Amino acid sequence: MSETFSSEFKAAVAFYAFTAWEFIVKWAKWYWKRYARETLCFLCGFLLAIIVLRSGQTKQIAAMEQRLIEAQQTAETEKEPTPGQLWSQQNQLTENLARVLQGVDRYDLSKAQKLAYLQVLNNRANPNIQYDIMKGTDDLDSVLQVPQQFEGFRYGEGYYTKSNFEIAEEFLAGDMNYLNSDRYFWARISDGTFVAMDAYDGSGSNQKVN
Repeated sequence: MSETFSSEFKAAVAFYAFTAWEFIVKWAKWYWKRYARETLCFLCGFLLAIIVLRSGQTKQIAAMEQRLIEAQQTAETEKEPTPGQLWSQQNQLTENLARVLQGVDRYDLSKAQKLAYLQVLNNRANPNIQYDIMKGTDDLDSVLQVPQQFEGFRYGEGYYTKSNFEIAEEFLAGDMNYLNSDRYFWARISDGTFVAMDAYDGSGSNQKVN
């Protein structure tokens, strides 16, 4: 009895399953025949929407990455120089000052006179100075870059002695005030004589340094 029931049950299940599948296939054919165009449009639109959304997300991510890179570059630019960078900049300035001293070495100046000469150079690092050739020189390095100022000197070129380098180092490490005035912009040097002047023709206040 149970075996007969089991066989009939299986046959019924198979029949209904086949009938359902046949119905689904017929319905699918009918739907596709009637709504094929709309279905294709829907699928294409759906895929296009996904592509657009993914593309927009990619652009947003790329824009965010670019902003992060720019922010990092700005931070790198604005941060304080490292000690190594400071040493490098200071060393270049010291070398150029030593080259300036090398250019006047033939006058056999004393150490005090050389320090005073460097003071004259430093006095020219004044944004309010009236001489046309010195306009825009607001630091010592920019003063040195103005051409044809100092005898036998070209910015960043030429040799120098160890003693002149050490004098330049001492000047930069000190208070840079060996003339007790920031108004001496000129110097007259001849035969071991050094005179600091506040006027090009020497008609103003002068200070002799031995």
